Amino acid sequence: MKILHVIPYSPVPPQFGAALRVYNLMKEMTRNHDLSVIYFGREGSERRLKESFGDRIRNAIAVPRPWARDFRRLNQFYALLNGRSHFKQLGLSSRMAYLLRKELDSHDFDIVQTEFPNMASYPLETDAVKVLDAHNVEYDLNRRQGEVTASLLRKFHYREEARKLHREEIDAWRRQDLIFTTSERDKDLINADVPDVPTVVLPNGVDSAYFTPDGTAAEPETLVFTGVMRYLPNSDGVRWFIEEILPLIRQKAPAVKLIVVGSQPPASLERHASECVIFTGRVDDVRPYVNRATLSVVPLRMGGGTRLKIVESFSMGKPVVSTTLGAEGIEASHGESIMIADDPRDFADTVLTLMKDADLRKKLTRNAYEIMKTRYEWSVIGAMMDSAYAAVCGDGRRNAATVADQKGGS
Repeated sequence: MKILHVIPYSPVPPQFGAALRVYNLMKEMTRNHDLSVIYFGREGSERRLKESFGDRIRNAIAVPRPWARDFRRLNQFYALLNGRSHFKQLGLSSRMAYLLRKELDSHDFDIVQTEFPNMASYPLETDAVKVLDAHNVEYDLNRRQGEVTASLLRKFHYREEARKLHREEIDAWRRQDLIFTTSERDKDLINADVPDVPTVVLPNGVDSAYFTPDGTAAEPETLVFTGVMRYLPNSDGVRWFIEEILPLIRQKAPAVKLIVVGSQPPASLERHASECVIFTGRVDDVRPYVNRATLSVVPLRMGGGTRLKIVESFSMGKPVVSTTLGAEGIEASHGESIMIADDPRDFADTVLTLMKDADLRKKLTRNAYEIMKTRYEWSVIGAMMDSAYAAVCGDGRRNAATVADQKGGS
């Protein structure tokens, strides 16, 4: 099939969670389909995209970034003065609208797949099947962030964003023929508002050939967290861990070390840096740091979708301690393939137990690896995506009932 992929940025290089998802979905699309891409990008990005994908991409169109992407604080203030969300404005561009319309007029596509609901605000005058990869339910993500943050200004911002986003997302969802979500919870939220639009769970995944142990012996009592630190759920989770959980761990394991791997940690968080709390900043490869660790921690208190950092740890043979929310959407069982703890004392005690119990670590990593291979390998997810495409496009008809009832993607 011929697919036009509408994305907010080039995923090359894939250095954060959403870019990793887009990059790997594109790899899966190019296995069996004719792929064209239109996205916001700077000069030179088309060359890097072509270098990465070669002739597997028929056409790549870079559109100048809208002003809102370069002036985010100004855009947040501007959003308070009009009826649109800050998030939606990040996807608005008259140039994108023009080039998207031109591409649809010039070529016959079977599918137009859009990443993120704010990129789905453009009218698509085409007979192609419209697919939205939602990534998150953005209004719910903002609502959760507003509930956790202590800042009154942030609470106000997130409340207003959630209110506007709910309306905007419903509008975007209604115009789709198929919606991909990353978790059952997100699917249920969408179905509550647009029950007539087929929705299929397409989880975040991992390339196990890349995320594989290198034989490095783990450093005793070393913990790792990975994630872009400018993203509030990540910085909030690390702050909570350092301030509330780590002191409890140190009472019994004073030599414990936390390595935080991710770009742009806030200055207020970096002040906690010490010999035992290490911030790496941006790195080209997270694997050496994960290899060094005894276990991975995912102390998230807000967020949406599913966490790539968990399935990457599964692939690299690292046991994971996570909050319930952090592990949301991951098919893993407490005590069998992952450890779950939600308050500081339980989280600390769980980390201490796991650092001491080698047999438990082996059990968790063995079971988690099997889950990863059968459910979260990108090739498996690519096959699920193709099945959804075939169902919704079958014989030139949009077979919504088949997609909605599909067992492999629910």
